[in-house]
Amino acid sequence: MEIMQRIPRLKTIIFYSILLWIAYQGGIAIVHAKISWLFLLIGLSGLAMVPFFISKIGTFPLFCGLVFMYWIPFGRIPLLPRFLQRIQLFEFIMWIFFVGILIHGSLYEKSRLNSAIKRLPFLPFSLFIGGSLITFLISESHLGALYELAQIRISVLLPASICFLCIYLIKNVKQASQLLWAFLISSGLLGFAYIYGPKGVTIDPSILDIPSIEEGRILRIIKLPLMDYFGMNPEVTAVLYAFIVALSFNLLLNHPTFKGRLLAVAILVISGLVIITAQGRMGLMAAGTSVIIITALTLKFRAYPVSLFWKSLLKAGVTISLVLGGAWYYAVISPYEHIQLRGITFFTNPLHAEGLDLRLWRWKESFLVFLKNPFGVGFGGFPTHLEISGNSWFAHNLYLYLLLSIGIIGLIGFFWLLVRIAKAYWFGVPSNSIHRRTLCIGGIGCITVLLIGGIASCIYWNSWEVLMAWIPIGITLAVATSKDERANNINKKHR
Repeated sequence: MEIMQRIPRLKTIIFYSILLWIAYQGGIAIVHAKISWLFLLIGLSGLAMVPFFISKIGTFPLFCGLVFMYWIPFGRIPLLPRFLQRIQLFEFIMWIFFVGILIHGSLYEKSRLNSAIKRLPFLPFSLFIGGSLITFLISESHLGALYELAQIRISVLLPASICFLCIYLIKNVKQASQLLWAFLISSGLLGFAYIYGPKGVTIDPSILDIPSIEEGRILRIIKLPLMDYFGMNPEVTAVLYAFIVALSFNLLLNHPTFKGRLLAVAILVISGLVIITAQGRMGLMAAGTSVIIITALTLKFRAYPVSLFWKSLLKAGVTISLVLGGAWYYAVISPYEHIQLRGITFFTNPLHAEGLDLRLWRWKESFLVFLKNPFGVGFGGFPTHLEISGNSWFAHNLYLYLLLSIGIIGLIGFFWLLVRIAKAYWFGVPSNSIHRRTLCIGGIGCITVLLIGGIASCIYWNSWEVLMAWIPIGITLAVATSKDERANNINKKHR
């Protein structure tokens, strides 16, 4: 009887394995034949099936799947790039999902839509977006209007949309935890690929910054089967993985189950190795600072017996020591002189660290450009005599970069947004629910990484980088602004 039950299962596995193999071989044939329009037809067919999948599994599981695949380079969509430059298939699907939610909410769930808009920091986001549009209208781009609009879409509109989707779709703390785990596991897989993947060599000079290879810092160019090329710049990658260090350490410290803490340890180790391998100094500083703040908040707001109190301090000390010690050891054993100077001077003489003079010069020149253009020069309007591309990324500082790209109005909106989000987290930290408190503390850790990492890095440029920074902020913001949280804290105040 047992054998008879196993045979149908075996047939099913064989059947789907053959289908998968046929699909894979067909995809290879399509790629080699360069029949790009066929991808478009397949994509449109997939979009037509979305309502069916939503009716069967619901919107939240579908959103979880999208978040899990946030970094996978599915490739660019035929016919669209001339109107939507640099858009990847995944980002396009996210925008379709966003528009669909808006339409569905306005027609069938107006109260839920209105609630999500009220919980979203709408005015700060409006100022953030409005500043970018004003700068776009008054500035002269060296890289073209389509380039400017593409970067506004990625760097300004995408954070607002991902925060809205999280607030609208997450109904309770359990869903928020599930979505956060999907994000962390996916980021852990990406980190594993960065550490052990093949080193990038010149494929297309327009894709990535090749000098990083000459300096010895690892620049990954990942090519998945049937996918597009995917680049991971070491400096940006290190700062982004400080977000993952903060979130995984927070779960290690506060998650109520042993399995959750064990999985958090695995993700924390991978994230720490990514920062060490990338030799990102701002990533080290941002990760270390967030670990200290998360530990302090946990000890302040959680009732601890003496033994667990010291265990928490020990976990923080071990995490910081291993990450900083690993970075030191990696620099010492590196065969590249640049890596040795970069790593050793960071620990021995940080005020005279390698490359600091160049960074200070960049900040000075960028600030002088701002003084002449207080409303900004746009993402691609930086003076070409300082950088031939005319790209505002030249600033190498998040705040100067935003000041130049979206002007002083947009920067005010950005800081107002961070203040509103941090206030919502602080309001949720004293919660009686350990899951809610943990997520809010993790959100404060993410804001810390954003502020510290932005001192010497622009943090994100491509859509996957933006999502890596803003997905966890959106998840934790959804929990911090939930109605249950506000009710619990009001009751606590009246007691």
